[in-house]
Amino acid sequence: MNIELLNIIFLSTFVSNSTKMKSVLSLILVLLFLNSCDDGNISVISFDFSNAKAQSCNMGSSGKFFVFSKQDQRTFIIQTNELNFANEVTPVDTPKVILINGTTDKVIYREYSDKITDGTICTAIPPVSPIVTKELLAVGGAIVITTTAVTSENATDGSSRITSYNHEIYFQNIRFDNGDTTQTNDKIAFGTYNTAAITPLDFSSLNIKSCATSANYLFKTSGNQALNLTVDPAIFDTSILGTPKTKLIDGTTNKLNYSRYTSNVNQDILCSASIPLPSEIWNANNATDNNGVKTGVIEVITNSIGNGIFQHTIRLKNVTLTKGNVSFRLGTDYLLGDYTR
Repeated sequence: MNIELLNIIFLSTFVSNSTKMKSVLSLILVLLFLNSCDDGNISVISFDFSNAKAQSCNMGSSGKFFVFSKQDQRTFIIQTNELNFANEVTPVDTPKVILINGTTDKVIYREYSDKITDGTICTAIPPVSPIVTKELLAVGGAIVITTTAVTSENATDGSSRITSYNHEIYFQNIRFDNGDTTQTNDKIAFGTYNTAAITPLDFSSLNIKSCATSANYLFKTSGNQALNLTVDPAIFDTSILGTPKTKLIDGTTNKLNYSRYTSNVNQDILCSASIPLPSEIWNANNATDNNGVKTGVIEVITNSIGNGIFQHTIRLKNVTLTKGNVSFRLGTDYLLGDYTR
């Protein structure tokens, strides 16, 4: 307790009969109490943005990208590398932590003279109104990001797709200093920033291709995407016609992956001696058998179409593709297509 306050309380016991002195002491006590509450806090920094929808400006522009959330006349701005919001799910209880350094990774708090719009913040030329009435730069703390995938389910065919990613953001032990006052907050919610996922193509309508040097490697391509299947060539046995033949995905002899590349790929590229490394790859889960329900099944039905040529219809049953700790399902019965040879 404040020493002056103790002295005043002690003194008040001797002057309790004086109404005038009581009034004076009461006034002093109130002033001291108010003074003790003034610890230099920047009270507006405790404003909660948890319900705000975070947005971004200058995507793909190196050094100019930033994320912001706003409510009425206030905004928080995070300037950091766009890769910190990559579409990669963070492990459970292990969010991404970015230390605020005031240069490459910084947080700015602003107040404006009137209600703001997205254009107020993202415009290349600052508007005449509203104007910034207060700006504070964080000098310490961390930006904490938890990323999760948003999926859509198709009850008709049992498939699922990842539609976007949510990046839930908050500040931890963030410290503001405007030269006169400082404040450190244990946790301030910033909001959730959503990024669109690149949806895999529906490869079912595309032609299956192969390499002349490898009879067990089949693929479909479009643009920079490819669906690659490596399978035991015995599944194309032409002595068994009209009857399903199956192989189970095992990650070695029988495997499937969906890949994206930095540039377009085609048959010549994928059959070349130097196949480019994919920028993103989703591998099919190995087969399982849960109470008779099999997953990860490659099925082929072979039929003769004359002149020694056979058509192999390939289906993928209950196949799930995974990258890291996020997955999507092709469906209960996905038609890869017809392979003729």
